[in-house]
Amino acid sequence: MRYFEFDLGKIPEITLIGKETIEPGEFHVTRIAPEYILYVITEGRLNLEENGQALSLKKGDVYIFKKGEFHCPNGQSNGRYFYVHFETESFREREISEKEYLDFVKEKREKNLTRSIRRRDCHSSLVTCIKQKYHIKDDGFFDYITKSLDKCVSNSRHFDPESYMDISSGVSKILMRLEKYGLSEVEGNSSDKRKYATVKRIVRYLEENLTKNIWSGDIESHCGLNYDYANRIFKRIMGTSIMKYHSILRIERAKTILAVTDKSITEITRELGMNDVYYFGRMFKNVEGISPGRYRQMIKGETENAL
Repeated sequence: MRYFEFDLGKIPEITLIGKETIEPGEFHVTRIAPEYILYVITEGRLNLEENGQALSLKKGDVYIFKKGEFHCPNGQSNGRYFYVHFETESFREREISEKEYLDFVKEKREKNLTRSIRRRDCHSSLVTCIKQKYHIKDDGFFDYITKSLDKCVSNSRHFDPESYMDISSGVSKILMRLEKYGLSEVEGNSSDKRKYATVKRIVRYLEENLTKNIWSGDIESHCGLNYDYANRIFKRIMGTSIMKYHSILRIERAKTILAVTDKSITEITRELGMNDVYYFGRMFKNVEGISPGRYRQMIKGETENAL
């Protein structure tokens, strides 16, 4: 099966975007694709050939033409569609099985959660792998795609850099969400999907309650599961326990405050919702291997040396 991989950390260059209608009795254009071209069919059907292979696209289909491939009409068409021509240096074509693709996306999904502990290596999560063709059965998602493209087309009437960035960002988000849609379509309501959703909920809860003391009962109330069971799921995906993860989040916040302010350790302890400065120091050293004061000295020293 053909998949396309794009690094959306490198913004795609949108060269042409718009909406087109082919009336009954009309034919699609014949050409060699000058760029990568994204089609989203909103009404009717387009009858084409791509490199000699028949291709029929109907309402709900999303299709990417590879740069340099020949396509021409295969009979009359009658439909409406969005088109997006774009250039990118990060393109990679992959011929892999559906299972290999699902394994790739599942692994990436879990890594994205793990990255949120340290906020590092997030750029690789922007490498997006999508199928060449989708048929969108989810009306809500298809509505999101068409409304996003409508906005992009409207922005294309303006030639300022901000509008161009909005268009590129809108197209990039569609590509990212297509990857997620492909996974959710196959997974359905599987056990893996439910476990991932549970861990994501807990992560969001801990991030939103960073300065609060969290207990097992809070987790049970929030996710509706026994704490021991929730903790086992969490540890399998995140590589650490729920409470340890919460501590790491607090330490990451503390490191930022230590680096950019002159607040005392006592002030930082209170800002993180903790009262015992000695307990905070032990927790910091347990995670980072050094005391908060020593960490500040190292950061300040590196900054002064850089200057």
